Amino acid sequence: MLFGWERVHPVIHYLATIMVAFDANLSTFWILVANSWLQTPVGGEMVDGKFIVSDYFQAISNPFMVKSVSSHMFFATLETSLFVIGGISAWYILNNRYQVFFARSLKIVLAAAIAVTPLQIYIGHLSAEQVAHYQPTKLAAMEAKWETSPAGQPADWSLLALPDEAGQKNTWEITIPNGLGYILEFKKNLSEPVRGLKEWAPSARPRMVGLIYYSFRIMSGIGFFLG
Repeated sequence: MLFGWERVHPVIHYLATIMVAFDANLSTFWILVANSWLQTPVGGEMVDGKFIVSDYFQAISNPFMVKSVSSHMFFATLETSLFVIGGISAWYILNNRYQVFFARSLKIVLAAAIAVTPLQIYIGHLSAEQVAHYQPTKLAAMEAKWETSPAGQPADWSLLALPDEAGQKNTWEITIPNGLGYILEFKKNLSEPVRGLKEWAPSARPRMVGLIYYSFRIMSGIGFFLG
C-alpha cells in the first residue's frame, strides 16, 4: 500500500488499502476479544488452578465482547481516524495546497464526526453500565468511591478528588449530588446499592485507585472535548 502508489493500477492499490484496513481491524478484534474475556471469562471452568476452555464460541462472544469490541472500540478508532484526517485536511487548506480536494475531504470528515462522536459517547456510557454490573470493584475505583450508597439512596458523583488508599478516603473532592445515580440508571432511586471500595478487603481491590480514577476522567474528557 505504501510503496505501490503510482506503481500499480489504482484499483489494485485501492484493494491493497482495503486489505490493510481489514487486517488491522481483524487484529484489533482478536486482541480485544482476549481482553474482554479477561473481564468476563466464560466458556469453561477452573481445573487445578487453570481455566480450561470447553466452548470457544462462548468464550469469544463473552458478555464484554459486543460492547467493548463491536461498538466502543470500533467507534473509538473511527472517531480518532476522522479527526486525524480532518486535521491533515485543515493543514493543507491553511497552507493553500490542493484546496479543492482537501476542502471536500474536510466536509466529509465533519459530517461523519457529527454523527459518530455523540454515538461514541453514548456507547461509552453503555460500557460503563456493563462495568457496574460485572465489575463493581472497578466501578468503585473509577469513581474513587469508598463508602456504599444503599439501595434507594442516590449516589453522588465525584467530579474531582484526591484518593488516599492508605486512609481509605478521598483527601478532598468535588461532588455532584445524586450524579452517579443519574449516570448509572438515569433516575434518582437506584434499585441496587452502589458499593464502595470498603466492601472488599484491601487485597481484593484494584491497586493505584488514583491512576484508575484520573485515567478514566482523561479518557471521558477527551471524548466530550471531541464532541
